[in-house]
Amino acid sequence: MSSDEKFGTGVYKTGKVQWQISEPWGVDEFIYLLEGSMTLTSSDGTAQVVSAARP
Repeated sequence: MSSDEKFGTGVYKTGKVQWQISEPWGVDEFIYLLEGSMTLTSSDGTAQVVSAARP
């Protein structure tokens, strides 16, 4: 976390998980996938698959 607490960084490694977020996420988030993919599904059922960039 930055000294003014306005910016944080982290690394997250996981296997297959499912999160349901029903309230506003409270922060802006940037995700850079190094490998694999993830599926983002909105509350109306619309799904978007995001994959890691390939060189």
